[in-house]
Amino acid sequence: MTFMKENTFAKLILLSTALFVLAGCDFSRNESYAHEDEICHDKFPKAKLSDNIFVNGLGTSISVLEAREQNTAGNKLLVEGFIGGRKDPFSANRASFILGDISIETCDKIPGDNCPTPWDACCEERKKILDGSLGVQFLDNNATLIHGNLEGVKGLEPGLKVKVMGIVDKQSLQNAMIINAIRVETL
Repeated sequence: MTFMKENTFAKLILLSTALFVLAGCDFSRNESYAHEDEICHDKFPKAKLSDNIFVNGLGTSISVLEAREQNTAGNKLLVEGFIGGRKDPFSANRASFILGDISIETCDKIPGDNCPTPWDACCEERKKILDGSLGVQFLDNNATLIHGNLEGVKGLEPGLKVKVMGIVDKQSLQNAMIINAIRVETL
């Protein structure tokens, strides 16, 4: 029984670390590192996604919070949210991003707030952001994560509202949900 607890804990640590890596290069709100995001993203090519991934009219979706309640490997979900929850919600060299729940207040919704990165929701409690977000990743035909940065691909940008149709990844954990995207609709 102890081995199972240690194994589960090790998997949790590994997946949490992987999600932070997927989220990008900048792990700091320190302004002295602001230029590193650009340097990091410039080192990697843009991700190449199939044109049929981006569609219109996906239909009725659920929120990120509702999706997290259905976080079971293999579940097919249609989730709506915004690309954000971090200063840099895109991974540097992996076709992935963080999807935040619409209930998370971004700084641009606060009168008089002139935050240059409103999608990071720095005005919210960190726990609310973590509990209301999930990772979205794009796999190739061999079920391998596609390399490259997604920012700017087909208009994807921080703060953009999107719907993502995908399947809950087998590595998804209750507190670190991952969806393998099949289709995306920008709103």
